[in-house]
Amino acid sequence: MKEYNRKKINGHLILLNWTKLSQKEYDLKHSNINNNLFTVYIGNIDPSVKEEELFQFLKNKYQSLESCKIIYDSYNNISKGFGFADFSDIDEYNSILNNKEKLIFKNNGLIIK
Repeated sequence: MKEYNRKKINGHLILLNWTKLSQKEYDLKHSNINNNLFTVYIGNIDPSVKEEELFQFLKNKYQSLESCKIIYDSYNNISKGFGFADFSDIDEYNSILNNKEKLIFKNNGLIIK
């Protein structure tokens, strides 16, 4: 693919972007398949929140929480305001998805999907 990056084809400049997972992210992503974890999207996370804070907040409410990951911009390491949480218990997974009360953390109502 590198040979096509920044080349003109039919008068158009071609710019290719690619990404690579770190070994830790790759292992986490592929371990979820085998561990029967249930993943939810969490949005509207305050940019100042750290993963450990979010983990502790959710763990106090959901004991089957296994991990959580906040997504950061790879260039400036600023939170993108969303992340993912993995649960080992399907009932707690369904509970957080169907929760009618908003989860409020650091003055933000978290969006769970």
